[in-house]
Amino acid sequence: MYGFDSPEELMKSRTDISKDAYSDPTERNNFLRMMEEKGYVKGYEYEVKRKDGEKIWFYEDAHAVKDEKGQIQFFEGFVIDITQRKKADAEIIQKTAELEKLNHEKDIFFSIIAHDLRSPFNSFLGLTQLMVEELPNMTTSQLQKIAGGMRSSAINLFRLLENLLQWSRIEQGSLPFDPESIDLKNEIHESIEMVLDSAQSKEIDIIYDIPNDLMIYADSNMVRTIIRNLVSNAIKFTPIHGKITIKAIVGDNRNTVISIKDTGIGMPPDIMVHLFKFDGKANRGGTQGESSSGLGLLLCKDFVERHGGKIWAQSEEAKGTTFFFTFPSHPILETV
Repeated sequence: MYGFDSPEELMKSRTDISKDAYSDPTERNNFLRMMEEKGYVKGYEYEVKRKDGEKIWFYEDAHAVKDEKGQIQFFEGFVIDITQRKKADAEIIQKTAELEKLNHEKDIFFSIIAHDLRSPFNSFLGLTQLMVEELPNMTTSQLQKIAGGMRSSAINLFRLLENLLQWSRIEQGSLPFDPESIDLKNEIHESIEMVLDSAQSKEIDIIYDIPNDLMIYADSNMVRTIIRNLVSNAIKFTPIHGKITIKAIVGDNRNTVISIKDTGIGMPPDIMVHLFKFDGKANRGGTQGESSSGLGLLLCKDFVERHGGKIWAQSEEAKGTTFFFTFPSHPILETV
């Protein structure tokens, strides 16, 4: 079990089993103390080191053999290698912890999603109820305002459902990943089409600082999801007449660094530490009560990391927030 071929090899190695073979040197003293006090050990488990350095687990039953004066002469018993059982136990503990974590996240997930789905549906119900009761008396201006509110609710609902669909595909491992060389400026233009109405309703300017013909190597659908979610978040937490700046530069290691900066309400440190975590502790309403599930940031993190990039944020209360993320400028194989 210790990896020696014979007692002679063990003796020649000058290995002191009581000191060198135990992973925890105090184990031998514990063993001796129990023998002195009880005269036996049963079901004693401890970790040892083999000759090659590998650590294994022993199960031991033994008793002390004493002389006529009660002095211990030697120990007699048996030892079993229980390493595989220990590994199985550790794996069960790990899997149990993972399942508990998944169940906890699932509960939070459904709680947040139910809350965020309720908000646009309540808006729909309220606006349609108003139309049912007051339609004959409404002016064109009032109808246009209601239609605008319904469109806004529909857009928010669509974004949430789209994020849910992508999240479910990630969990199932069925989301395709097809990176290619794409024009970043064009991708950003395409990405924010769906959020322009929200920005215009709050009179928020979106400014670009993207070099022409700047190419990145990425999955186009994932890039658009990242841009759309981060810009949408910036709009939520930026007051009327604010500004959002989208910037990109080629950084070190041939990576492109993209930033989305807003002039919004910013975040305190206790919210910052919960970003990119699905625990509900970073969720709060926007400047006009817009809902926020936090699911979008999780998608952003997953998509960025699939490209070997990083995502992070800088923020200060009342002074706005900037999200940064990186994409490779070229295929990874070209940098090897």
